[in-house]
Amino acid sequence: MTSPMLPVAREVNVGGGTWPLLCNGNIWVEESLVNSNYSIALTQDFMCTALANTAPGQLNVMVYDERLTGFAAPFKELNEGGRQLLDILSSKQDLALAITRLKEQVRSTYDMMQGTAPTLADFREHEDYPMGGYTLLVVAANYSLLPKDIQVNLDILATAGPRAGVSIIMHSLLPDDEVMKNIVLKPYQHAWIPQENYYETNANDIIAVAHNITEKLKDPAYGTDSILFNTVENLSDDVLWQGSSIDGVTFSVGRYGKRNVEITLGDSLNQRHNALITGAVGQGKSNLISVIIHSLCQRYSPQELELYLLDFKEGVTLQPFCQQADGAYLPQARAIGLEADREFGLSVLEHLFDEHRKRLKLFKEAGAQNIYDYRKKTGIIISRIVLIIDEFQMMIDSNDEKSRHIASLLTNAVRLFRAAGIHIILASQTIGNSMALMGGENTLLAQVPIRIALKNSVSESRATLGMNNEAAAYLRPHETIVNLNYGNPKDNDTVNIAYAGGEFEEQTLLPLRRKWWQYAINAHMTRPPFVFDGERDRDWQSDASLAVPDISGSPVVLAGGRIEVDSEPLAIPLGRDAGRNIALFGSGEHVPVELMGFALALARQSKEHAAHFVILDAMLPDPSRPYTCEQLRNMLQAQGVQVDLVDRRHITKTIQEIAAQHGLNSGSDALLPTVDWEAAADANTDFGADFDATKFGLPPQPSSDSFSNTDTGRSTADIAVPMPSLDVNGPSAPTSTSHLGDESTADEMETYIFGFGLDRVGRMPEEFSTLCDQGPTNGIHVLGWWRKYSAFEKQMGIASDGLDFFDARIAFQTDQRTIGNITGDPAFEYTPEDNRALAWDASNMNEPAIIIPYATVPLPIAPHPGI
Repeated sequence: MTSPMLPVAREVNVGGGTWPLLCNGNIWVEESLVNSNYSIALTQDFMCTALANTAPGQLNVMVYDERLTGFAAPFKELNEGGRQLLDILSSKQDLALAITRLKEQVRSTYDMMQGTAPTLADFREHEDYPMGGYTLLVVAANYSLLPKDIQVNLDILATAGPRAGVSIIMHSLLPDDEVMKNIVLKPYQHAWIPQENYYETNANDIIAVAHNITEKLKDPAYGTDSILFNTVENLSDDVLWQGSSIDGVTFSVGRYGKRNVEITLGDSLNQRHNALITGAVGQGKSNLISVIIHSLCQRYSPQELELYLLDFKEGVTLQPFCQQADGAYLPQARAIGLEADREFGLSVLEHLFDEHRKRLKLFKEAGAQNIYDYRKKTGIIISRIVLIIDEFQMMIDSNDEKSRHIASLLTNAVRLFRAAGIHIILASQTIGNSMALMGGENTLLAQVPIRIALKNSVSESRATLGMNNEAAAYLRPHETIVNLNYGNPKDNDTVNIAYAGGEFEEQTLLPLRRKWWQYAINAHMTRPPFVFDGERDRDWQSDASLAVPDISGSPVVLAGGRIEVDSEPLAIPLGRDAGRNIALFGSGEHVPVELMGFALALARQSKEHAAHFVILDAMLPDPSRPYTCEQLRNMLQAQGVQVDLVDRRHITKTIQEIAAQHGLNSGSDALLPTVDWEAAADANTDFGADFDATKFGLPPQPSSDSFSNTDTGRSTADIAVPMPSLDVNGPSAPTSTSHLGDESTADEMETYIFGFGLDRVGRMPEEFSTLCDQGPTNGIHVLGWWRKYSAFEKQMGIASDGLDFFDARIAFQTDQRTIGNITGDPAFEYTPEDNRALAWDASNMNEPAIIIPYATVPLPIAPHPGI
């Protein structure tokens, strides 16, 4: 079927004659001495007819109007169809640059045709595809007064250009010298208007032609004529996974003239190991990445190739390669980052540096220099690794230490990874503003020989290809510049990109991926890729099976997902060592859920470690909160766990009783005298508003509203007596019988104190800091949440640094001072964000790590009032 993009105005019928034009010649319109408007009108007619008789979008027009006659104005709408088909050159300098570009276009077209066709139009018809493009240069100026270098280059272009699709319409007086006139006119057809004649065009007719072109460009038949992926890549079973990666990996990207364009990473001859892809929004970068991935995976089995795929934006491009509903996934994919963040990108780089070190050690033991030598000497297959990072600049564009660290790692990676058979493809919409990429020979781009530039701005083209290479700014749809020599303009190839989207993806590529997956499963050579989705909530239930004691037998809590390849949740052991407590700081909906997840993890291990759970609920009632402490208590009871739920009024006495039970009182061998304030209130005992019970060694007197039935908890008078739990949001549920008075198992049983919203405990007893200090070695662990660090400091007392009692600290939405305190580094750089937390177990981690905290736990959602 003939492509609708092939028609071209080889001849135009204007002024009663037929004139050869595109691919056939040039036209010199002699300026009229009587009325230049007539010759201008004739020039417009040639332009309009050429556009009308060439397939929409296939002819670019460049106009230099020295005298500002405005003859190109009716064609302005050509640029309103999503493509810039009209380029106005405003100065002689612009004209000189345009001629230079056109000369390069002519050279490139001849290279593409390789002498197989007399003209570009013939070549296109033979290939049945619109390769290359046509350009009409219109110069309205006095030729004899143009700078000499422009004259010379115009003469060269007029002679060599037409067969390569570049034609000139010159609107000018003829040179006065007869010999010069004959020389100049030789490559032109001479058109003029006799003095007695009249000639005009209708501007509305020209506007209508331009409008018709822009409308047709909206038709998919004209706008998406593409080379399908299966025309550049053999998808038959005969060649499936027949490739060996011993000397690099090769992939297809499209066609350049009559040949398919293939790029090899890692071959020992050319030593090209890394690639850069850039392109403006909507220019086909995602499609090109898909083409590369599918080409590699058709050629190389999972034994020969591993892929690490990161997308720092929507993640849509990589979604089809993750595990699907039917179980299928891309078998070569090792890790996929959807909407990845800098932390995951950093972890992937660190993972690959570890792999690099392992491989070099292996090679050294075998007496090999690199992966090629190793495979040749041993015959052992070791896969090539390709890391593809889309929008990679988002990892390095922030002005902070982490960005600088990542930029340094990337620069070292592209320089060092080659020997280990690890290659990197970087892709981005824009790199022009990234200082980490620009500069001298030691910068990132200086290590990347393969540059693939889709259509972009002049500045981005220069950033990608080099300061003297603007070729990407003048590309047509479905084209890209492929340059294998660090952007040297002489090595530009204008390649038509293969298409791997739309119906072709659904009808061809989806079944192809399923076939790859099935082959890999049958050959026992694959496992699902690790998928990191930076926006997805972490569910505690999915990690529950990992809540098991550590190698030393200590119970652990799960804090959330580590942001790294093959990440298991961060497990914090709670053995009987000093400091084995956990402090949570900050606000956010994840914080109470995180603490509840701790309780559920420990409950799963309570069969191995008998435990008593004490839940201190000092939180304000919040109907929007999905889970409540009472729900947690009920769930723990249902699992057979010994649990007490204590409201804010009774926290002080509870802390004192726990301390006393374990002999951990602060400065005293006995509890402070206890006053039953509620009973006193009922007996109309009045101590007076100014009475300070603490002066008499008594606990502080509760406020008048302390005994409101809006709080839930056990009676202060007899903490060992079960009392009904009062709940403003629903009917009361029975509390458990207290286990605080059971001393027979105190030494054998672990006690876990979960403190929710401890800021609201106005006067924490001194025993609390003693419990935090001495409790872990006596089997008592405090897992508390404070919104503000200042409240934590106050409750710990001024005699010691309370953080010394909490090896494990987790920060949520909090301030920089808190971050500095819990990390021990006031300058530590961390910006709190949703669905993230900063965790550090000072006894088991070298440095703090960002985690994804749990957003859901297996508790029934709390009903809202009125529902």
